[in-house]
Amino acid sequence: DVAGVSFPGVPGIVLGHNATIAWGVTNVGPDVQDLAKLPLVDADHYRDLDGTVRAFEAREERLCLDLACADATTMTVRTTTQGPVISDVDERLASADAVYAVRWTATDAPETLLDAFFAVTRAHSIAEFHDALSVYGTPSQNFVYADVSGNIGYQSPGKIPVRAGVDGQIPVPGWTDEYEWTGY
Repeated sequence: DVAGVSFPGVPGIVLGHNATIAWGVTNVGPDVQDLAKLPLVDADHYRDLDGTVRAFEAREERLCLDLACADATTMTVRTTTQGPVISDVDERLASADAVYAVRWTATDAPETLLDAFFAVTRAHSIAEFHDALSVYGTPSQNFVYADVSGNIGYQSPGKIPVRAGVDGQIPVPGWTDEYEWTGY
């Protein structure tokens, strides 16, 4: 017994109410992505943390260029331990001696966003609401809460990286663990 707002293709209610609680959501907007520059050893290998040489993981992705997928193309996506290589698709980052990989909280660990929203829709108290959001991952959001007992609340769940020694505004040297995330 829940009503509210959803997004096309997303099961469940994102903003709404059930018989005893109501909630709303706005964006937090934290920086949750980092670029890592990784030196190339050769076309198939890169230098990773502490200088370890690793092979790229590669997979083929099929991209549909129309709704019927009659016109499609494929591309090879290379991935590192620090995320997918974006310099393969953005020529501004292309280099003969390095690649750039993007690390993002949404792809850093299994995502439990839908679990959180399904639990929120079943919550009937502020404690159940807080418990539901304890598994929320990305994107970070501002949640406001009200219930029929007169309780109101605010919670900002989501994974925001704690960075060691940098603020995430510029690419970091990916061959050293000096700039790794130390937690969320």
